[in-house]
Amino acid sequence: MILGTYLSLVLFVFPFIPNYRGWFGLLTLILLTKFIMMMLTMFRDPGKMKNNSKIPFLELVKKFGPHQLCPTCEVLKTSDSNHCFDCDQCVERADHHCFYINGCVGLRNHGFYFAWLNLLFLYQSLLTIFCVSHMHIHFKKSNFVRGKSLISADSDVNISLYTLALITTCLLSLLHLLPVGMQLRVACCNFSMGKTLR
Repeated sequence: MILGTYLSLVLFVFPFIPNYRGWFGLLTLILLTKFIMMMLTMFRDPGKMKNNSKIPFLELVKKFGPHQLCPTCEVLKTSDSNHCFDCDQCVERADHHCFYINGCVGLRNHGFYFAWLNLLFLYQSLLTIFCVSHMHIHFKKSNFVRGKSLISADSDVNISLYTLALITTCLLSLLHLLPVGMQLRVACCNFSMGKTLR
């Protein structure tokens, strides 16, 4: 969805706007940085707990309570670790299992996840501001200035594609902004208090 809104801007909106390079550069930079943070969150180990103890697991069962042990991973759990049934592993300082990255967010990738959420929120906010401001300019001016386009600049199809792409991008970014904003708010509150989403 994010890549689709970006491509619709590049193909159908930016060609009609003179001096669009500032917006194009800013949105592209944020989008690329966001994808890098997402990849780092996805492929970085979230903090898988391993059994490094030389004591057999059955001996640990005798010494510790059942809530302190994970029978699946056969590890001694910390107070903030959790067994993820989607990943089938215990994660140290587990936050949650994120379906966007198809993995857990934990001790070792939480900072990248937090940066990714901030960049995602910034991208969607700037995209919404860009679309609303240009819709206002477009509908306010009756003599719309046309730039060079991939399609003939004189056709009414260009204006229709421009308007449709702008409205669709604005609606999609607004639709995506609310859940991302709510997730970011929860993550900020929990991050500042040293808690997790669980």
